[in-house]
Amino acid sequence: MKRWMCGLTMVILAVPAYADQPAPAATELVLISSHWEGIRRETTRAFTEVWQQAHPDRPIQLRWLELGGTSDILRFIKGEYAAKGGSIGVDLFFGGGIDPYEELASRGLLESVSLSDKVLEGLPVEIGGFRLRDEQNRWFAAALSTFGILYNKRVLTIEGLPEPKTWEDVAVPAVHSWVAFADPRKSGSAHAIVEVILQAYGWNRGWEILRAIGRNSRSFTGSSSQVPKEVAVGESAYGFLIDSYGREAVKQAGSANLGFMTPTELSTMTGDGIAILKGAPHREAATEFLQFILSEAGQRLFLAKKGTPGGPVEFELGKFSVRPALYDQLGSQASLPENPFNHPPGFRYDTAKATKRYDIINDLIGTCIIDADLPNATRCEKYPCDHDAAPSAEAEIARLATEWQNPGVRQTTIRAGRDSCTPTAGSTRNLRGIILTTLLLAVLFVVRLRRPPPAPSK
Repeated sequence: MKRWMCGLTMVILAVPAYADQPAPAATELVLISSHWEGIRRETTRAFTEVWQQAHPDRPIQLRWLELGGTSDILRFIKGEYAAKGGSIGVDLFFGGGIDPYEELASRGLLESVSLSDKVLEGLPVEIGGFRLRDEQNRWFAAALSTFGILYNKRVLTIEGLPEPKTWEDVAVPAVHSWVAFADPRKSGSAHAIVEVILQAYGWNRGWEILRAIGRNSRSFTGSSSQVPKEVAVGESAYGFLIDSYGREAVKQAGSANLGFMTPTELSTMTGDGIAILKGAPHREAATEFLQFILSEAGQRLFLAKKGTPGGPVEFELGKFSVRPALYDQLGSQASLPENPFNHPPGFRYDTAKATKRYDIINDLIGTCIIDADLPNATRCEKYPCDHDAAPSAEAEIARLATEWQNPGVRQTTIRAGRDSCTPTAGSTRNLRGIILTTLLLAVLFVVRLRRPPPAPSK
């Protein structure tokens, strides 16, 4: 009896002690991304469910760092590693094209990943010559994208503006001040559009078109997400966008109000990248997230319509999947029924070239277009204007790109580019400044003459 009572007492005493044990701390997976809210929330929800099934006693929490566009993120990552070395406390980089991942891989800032056979099965290496994963498995294309022009049909009708069929249609004087474009130095998708135009048309012709578009731009927004808003409300008639943003804008405003087109022969499929950063603090969880995104379950989130089994719950993401078989599997449940693997791109995009000159192209776009005192497009009687030539030969840009981290080379080239891009900009600004200063001094002189003399002191 005493033994039984003693045992019961120990059990009773043990219950409160067990109940007071804290719940296991959640693993915090840290991701840095320029993806919009829909992708962040859908992937967080779906991956958390998969993780909890595999690890019921190990909760997980995803923390998304938002630092602006892809170019801003790339600068942040490079700067943090330069300052901290082995780890920057971030596990994954997700979204924003492929060029930034190529650069980070070349700097040794990405981890190689061994994908499971189940994930690798049915995952192609390339599409139309565009690689979908690094040869050393340091980065992968998580989804596919292309680019095009969003346009406001009502504004086009009222103003008598042309409906765009190709990139050149928004490079004519008639559309002056009606174009919205994100700053390529901040937006990865805007940078990709610049590179697509340069490669599709060739270096010299591409620059003619880009500088004409620059003259026609009403503004250069800080992010690509602002562009569809400007077009939707009629502040701009045309906007350059990634396809998923363009289709979503049309869906929200209605096809009677907005249209979106992709210059098929002058555009290409590119990838939205994903990679594990060097020294990732939660390597196991990061690997499982990456494999989930590339798996059929993860790809369904991008391609399936909202509400379909295994598809998104809150947001329809409307992005092309990197799994060719998934298009037929989903059939009418796919938000994008066309299979890009059945339609080769209009030209072969050179990823290596684009990656090598990523920074120098951004600086030249800033110098020669965004920050330049470009002449008003209405002053150009025909297109292109005489001053639309490329700031330098393409071969010279390729050579300089290898030295672009040298501040002296960079500043010298930017100054030379500024002079060649805007030969009269400096004198125009100086003359304007002299005139304004002279007028101000004249006004002050007249005011002083008319001012009554001070009263004599007593």
